[in-house]
Amino acid sequence: MRTATGKEGAAARATVQRLIDKYGADGHESVMQWSSERRHPAFPDGPSLIDVLEQKNLLYDRVLEIGTARGMSAIILTHWADVVHTIDIYKSEWIPHIWAEAGVEGRVKQIIVKDDKEKAQAVAGLDFEMANIDGAHTRPAVQIDFDLTKHCGLLLFHDYPRAFGDRDGPGWVLGRQKEGAVTDLRPFAWWEASK
Repeated sequence: MRTATGKEGAAARATVQRLIDKYGADGHESVMQWSSERRHPAFPDGPSLIDVLEQKNLLYDRVLEIGTARGMSAIILTHWADVVHTIDIYKSEWIPHIWAEAGVEGRVKQIIVKDDKEKAQAVAGLDFEMANIDGAHTRPAVQIDFDLTKHCGLLLFHDYPRAFGDRDGPGWVLGRQKEGAVTDLRPFAWWEASK
């Protein structure tokens, strides 16, 4: 890890805006806007992913993301990381196209797994300095993701303390940690290992 230059946020916002301008209201616009503006439905005044990464002010060689969704957070993460490995159980035909449009296709490596066992094998084979946890938001799923990634020492959780309904995994898992420090930036939270 190293200190960021301070230009990453503006570049990330420009990339996201370019994609919004190109794709307009084709169903992906709201996801893109949540990535760059304060539009999270549960925390409309909370920080965006870009804001949170700007505040941390770090650059990474390698980041792991669990939960690719529509691929926008991976695009944003490339502004702070040389390589982003992103793991999901769903393969979208749209994601490679949007990564190419954003100019990050060579820096984002998508890994599709069928279950937690395959996910554990994939994570075990990766070296990363930070993990972005935004997969399934159930208590068991978030606990698995936490256990698989905590060795890197720096985790970012989205949809903290809860995603929706009974999907309160991020808040439940982080609330049970006796080691490390949690920084609440709803709808995000950082977990950092004790030094």
